[in-house]
Amino acid sequence: MNGSHTWGISNASFLWFYGIACLLTLGGIWRRRRSLLNAGDRSARPERLDAYDLAMLNGGPQLVITIAAAKLHRIGSLAHGTSGRAVEVRQRPGDADDRAAALEREVYEAVLRNPGVCARSLRKELEACAPIQQLAFTLTRSGLLLDERTRARMNRLWLWILPVLALGIARVVEGSDAGAAVAYTDMLLAALALATLWLAVQRRWATARGRRLLDTERGGRKTLGRVPDPDEIPRALALYGAGVLWVADPGIAFAWAVPRERGSTWTGARTAVEAG
Repeated sequence: MNGSHTWGISNASFLWFYGIACLLTLGGIWRRRRSLLNAGDRSARPERLDAYDLAMLNGGPQLVITIAAAKLHRIGSLAHGTSGRAVEVRQRPGDADDRAAALEREVYEAVLRNPGVCARSLRKELEACAPIQQLAFTLTRSGLLLDERTRARMNRLWLWILPVLALGIARVVEGSDAGAAVAYTDMLLAALALATLWLAVQRRWATARGRRLLDTERGGRKTLGRVPDPDEIPRALALYGAGVLWVADPGIAFAWAVPRERGSTWTGARTAVEAG
């Protein structure tokens, strides 16, 4: 088969067709993504957000759990276990009657119920606890947090690229002669593969409105991306991600199996680690 006319289409013609297909697909994804991120009630005006609210918008339940665990360690309610990543209870936290205290008590009780269990198992159990579910409900109702169905749709957008990606791979497998058109097709295919990977690993929690609020909070507290004071650790984690804890208190980060995330969700964590 003449490589320059694989499938009866010249390399130059295929390049034009493939380029247009890529642009249409990526444009459709961009519009759909924008629509999903702008979903929700825009009229609701939430009260001032605390560290747990911001953490839910930035990194979801796992970041909220990280902040609660760090606080409990700092006040002496939890301690590192003898087996590295096991966590042990110490003194019971106070009986304050507010949302933050309820969440912290839930974390404490989970450790108490599961002596010697590794942090990864505790984190998985806590993700569905009542205080976190209530926090998610409140932020979703305020139009700041994507609901579960919308997040699922966002997470599947990369699948839109697969037919176009498969077409490009099939063209390469069939073989073609060398030339500028072939080289450009290979470059388009590589770029599309990178775009697919980027979309596949993205995990967005906040709506566009919630993301703007996070950006505003970060703009006023830029120094929190570096090593924060002990009292500032919760807000630093909420705004700049779990990577901050590896700088501020590596022992807690290790004990709770905190991920060293470098993706867009954990904006600023990279700066914090490098600054340390």
